[in-house]
Amino acid sequence: MWQSWVEEHRNLEAQFVAIALDAVPERVGQLPEAQGVSFPILIDKDNSLGEAYRFTAVPNAFLIDEEGIIRYARYGGFSIADDPGRSELLATLAGEEVHAASRTSPPNPEARRIFKEGQEALERGEHDAALGLWREARELDPDNWIIRKQIWSVEHPELFYPAIDKDWQTEQLKREGYVR
Repeated sequence: MWQSWVEEHRNLEAQFVAIALDAVPERVGQLPEAQGVSFPILIDKDNSLGEAYRFTAVPNAFLIDEEGIIRYARYGGFSIADDPGRSELLATLAGEEVHAASRTSPPNPEARRIFKEGQEALERGEHDAALGLWREARELDPDNWIIRKQIWSVEHPELFYPAIDKDWQTEQLKREGYVR
């Protein structure tokens, strides 16, 4: 979806970069080729971006100017395929001031610390320990979708790579008793 949008709007003076929040960077490395993506995809395996920009849900969209100032931000649920996201982004690129949706709640600091411990365990090959720590972090911060999705993607990689099975996610939320 993003690739076609980037191609359609290549006349804009903008550099598009995607950032994948993923605990297993090797999986993300397969995405550009599998999905025909020509723009850079950076990997944030320990959710440093979520900490810096204070979000706990994805997908998000940010438009940052050449001076590093955020000109547009939409937190959680952004889709280039749907309005208002697409219209807001184009309006901002055209120089209009747009006030997008509010941010999600900031991450729980203790959950963040435990999440990082889980990431370190995963990097050491301690799969079960990582999942246990992430579940502990999720208990402290149940609305943190980044933690939740990391657990799911490690437990069920086939449902996330090369494409995310959104129907499965919806059903999984019901199984977990999470109703929003």
